[in-house]
Amino acid sequence: MVGLAFRNLTRQFRRYRVLMATLIFGFAVVMLVLGLTSGMTRNLEHKAARYFAGDLSITGYSKVRYDSIDHQTEVLAAIAASRIPTLGVTRRTNYNSLDSTLFFNGSSVRQRRLVGVDWKLESPNFSDMDFVSGGLEGLENSDGILVSTQVANRTGVRTGDQILLLLSTRGGAQNTANLVVKGVYRESSFFGSTAYLDIETLNRLYGQKPGSATDMGVMLAPGLLPASAAERLRSALAEQSLQVFTAIDTREAQNTAMAENWDGRKYAVMTLRAHLSVIADVLDAVNLVTAFVLVFFLVIIVVGVSNTYRMIVRERVREIGTLRAIGMQARAVRSLFLWEAVLLALTGIGGGLLLGLVFLFGATLLDLSNYGALLMFLKQGRPDWYLDPVWMLVSVAVMFTSCFLGVWRPASSAARMRPVDALNDNG
Repeated sequence: MVGLAFRNLTRQFRRYRVLMATLIFGFAVVMLVLGLTSGMTRNLEHKAARYFAGDLSITGYSKVRYDSIDHQTEVLAAIAASRIPTLGVTRRTNYNSLDSTLFFNGSSVRQRRLVGVDWKLESPNFSDMDFVSGGLEGLENSDGILVSTQVANRTGVRTGDQILLLLSTRGGAQNTANLVVKGVYRESSFFGSTAYLDIETLNRLYGQKPGSATDMGVMLAPGLLPASAAERLRSALAEQSLQVFTAIDTREAQNTAMAENWDGRKYAVMTLRAHLSVIADVLDAVNLVTAFVLVFFLVIIVVGVSNTYRMIVRERVREIGTLRAIGMQARAVRSLFLWEAVLLALTGIGGGLLLGLVFLFGATLLDLSNYGALLMFLKQGRPDWYLDPVWMLVSVAVMFTSCFLGVWRPASSAARMRPVDALNDNG
């Protein structure tokens, strides 16, 4: 039956060429949308993980003292004991007060966040940062600082210049330091209102002990569910005899945890969604758009295949009558058309994948770095793509389902034809 269906498609290619072209182009568009939206999602998650100290971050809270990781050795032991596949561990001091200000050449810019980074651990996490000048060299154990283009454009500071940092210490005193700009990076306004420097430099300016940290975290290996990994890490921390909140995966869960009563230091394991609900909303919106495209694609393919096959069945009435007259059963006739649908779907998937890859590679050549609102989704100012295996399987299933649904009614109509009526048809 498969061989007969293949011969029908090849011998009657002129009848099917428009339908094949439609399927190929439609699947290519789906690949383009899926690849770009998945790439946008992955870039956003990667940048958020870099911003928030990891896909999972650990913060030590106290009712009467400031945030701190007082048990770094135990936290590292818990990360190892959890056996979570990771790409790396982070260790940071975060300064989140809005009074930190950078001064240069008579101009000033407030920073939403100062981040002290353990560059020995985290240099790979910043290797793909979109630097317009300078880079990571010379930051470890130095008074170097990375600033955004927002700072550079407003103050005129350039790589190699000294910039003055003003901030408040833990004790509430004002502190200043002259730092050397080691690099200028380009990022959206949200992620760009941050300056990065060495963790021990920020500890000293902040009035913390050497070796201190306010946050630790892990970069998860691809494919792990953050909520599940967070629970495993939380359990491992509890086994180290540390006070631990329940794993926090939403902003509401964080608010509930902070309202609890406790003494001493209590640790929170938080996912990216808990850190920033806006990111969760954006990711949900991207996934909703992707699902809408697939549903729209399904409707278009079903209608297109169904209408085309009605015409094809009408044109092949005498052929159907001949097959029935020589003994082919109605079920076999229907199966013949359905196998043709399978071959059409395979053609659409194969051709569409190749054409979609061409579209995706072409999209990566677009320089969109001047569109500030898009920067959080881009990789070094350009679109990036990623074909998620789950979405790929869904797309293939949609293609086969579309072709089957489109062919089923015309195939059933053909199977119900009486041989004598089909042979006498003059249409």
